[in-house]
Amino acid sequence: MALTQSELIQDQNKRLVATFAMQAIVDAKTGLVFGYELLARDVRGKDRSAAGIIERLTSTGRRRLALEAVSYAQVMAQVTQSPRLHVNLDIEDLDLVTRMGDLTNITIEIVEGFVDPEVLASAIEMIHERGGHAAVDDFGSPLWSENALEHDWDLVKLDKCVLSWDMGRCLNLHRQLSALCRTAKVCLEGVESAIHCQASDWVGADLLQGYKFGQPMIPAIHPQIEFQANEVLQPKAKSLW
Repeated sequence: MALTQSELIQDQNKRLVATFAMQAIVDAKTGLVFGYELLARDVRGKDRSAAGIIERLTSTGRRRLALEAVSYAQVMAQVTQSPRLHVNLDIEDLDLVTRMGDLTNITIEIVEGFVDPEVLASAIEMIHERGGHAAVDDFGSPLWSENALEHDWDLVKLDKCVLSWDMGRCLNLHRQLSALCRTAKVCLEGVESAIHCQASDWVGADLLQGYKFGQPMIPAIHPQIEFQANEVLQPKAKSLW
């Protein structure tokens, strides 16, 4: 007998180093859900933060976590009607792309760092060959150079530090993004207030992500939920569902 959606998710969780909460990424103009970012959460509930989990992992554990996140996203894509799912990948682990299989409906967000441009370009090409999208994560942080924008990105996610910039600096960034990333969408992270939404206008953000649109939630806790791409999120909602 085929497993139900709830059983598939719970069965997946039993094999994980961590489980994953999902935080919405919304269209800046319409409020429609564009996708969900997977954020690591301790299976045993000892640490709710992705950073706390990753700090405790060895490099081998971190690499396993990245592959598990992709596997989790692939399962979620099969059992729900979710929009695009986003998975983080450390820039030191780009070689894992060769082990990820089908990335249809999955965006790989490459976390900031220093790497050979040819290695990065090759990883982005492999992501595209597997049906996925590639995103530069936390652009605007010191670890990304302007040259990073010269790659074939589908999405540029701006670090929340951009929210502290003045209007002139944000407008300069907007011009830079318009010149170098004409076909890529731009997402502003860390949005928690109406003032932050104003900054999104300055940088020309297409997408927004942050607690203003709901906290990350673990699907296994709400197994009856079907993630719908046309769901509209209300500002300051306590959760997505």
